[in-house]
Amino acid sequence: MRLNIFTGNHDPDRRRTLLDLVSWLAEGFREVGADVTVSAEQMTFDRANIIFENSHPHFTDVFRSASAECRKATGRAMVFVLYITEIFDGVGFDDGGNGTGRERYTNFLAGADLFSGFLTTVPSNLDFLRRIAPASFFEFGYCRALDLSAHRRNPPEHVISFSGGITPYRSAFLQAARDSGFKIYVPGRNVHTASAQTDVEYQTLVSSTAVNLCLRQHEDWPLPSAPRLARILHAATGAAVDSPPTTTELSRLFETFNGIDEFRVRYARLDVPEIMAGADDRLATYRARLPLAQEIMRNIEECPALAAH
Repeated sequence: MRLNIFTGNHDPDRRRTLLDLVSWLAEGFREVGADVTVSAEQMTFDRANIIFENSHPHFTDVFRSASAECRKATGRAMVFVLYITEIFDGVGFDDGGNGTGRERYTNFLAGADLFSGFLTTVPSNLDFLRRIAPASFFEFGYCRALDLSAHRRNPPEHVISFSGGITPYRSAFLQAARDSGFKIYVPGRNVHTASAQTDVEYQTLVSSTAVNLCLRQHEDWPLPSAPRLARILHAATGAAVDSPPTTTELSRLFETFNGIDEFRVRYARLDVPEIMAGADDRLATYRARLPLAQEIMRNIEECPALAAH
């Protein structure tokens, strides 16, 4: 099995936000014996190409051109599997009220015929996607190659920290928590924190924080942040998880809070040694319950295009 994970349809800043997605894909498929390359420069004729969604109106043009070249050179179309994190809400993609969801959905449909299959982090997307091509839910399972628990800072450098995109909902939550006396470390100011950190600094922050704060993107956001939760589990550190209405096997390993008032009560007093002991127990459960190799084999069964080469 030969795979190429292609990130070149995103600018360099956006590629840095793909770190967790790329890491779990690459190491997961390597665990089951696949030959995996990761490239921002080229797609390949002789591998299944996993690409990430991009809402630009012309984001599929480059793939149509590459597939035409592949057909001319080899007599067959290039294999593309789209990794999609957008949330289909029945009429378009979730936009948090900013009015861009229908346009992004229209742009997606314009290129949907290119894809031989889909991976998605959104369980509710499956019925919609399977009307187009085979699709599989990607669960962020445990992978030894990604385990950073041996590098956990003890004692931690930060009691509470947050990393991720700074949306209006998240900004308001962080300010309300600070107004209540919480000291929350956030790298950068009013931007996605990936632009203020290197990949190593991001992973170090997760490993050196007692409580990693995981917030919904907006008030009605339905999903847990699976990549962030998986990274926290592999670091064996604690988490405060903003309760989403949809849960997955991964997210059910964590306790959640509902809103700023419950956060204030639950995290007013923190016992750091107890938090770390709980994180160790959670990692052991995660390792036993959700091995990544097992999840990858299910992905291959449900989305055969992954094994096209």
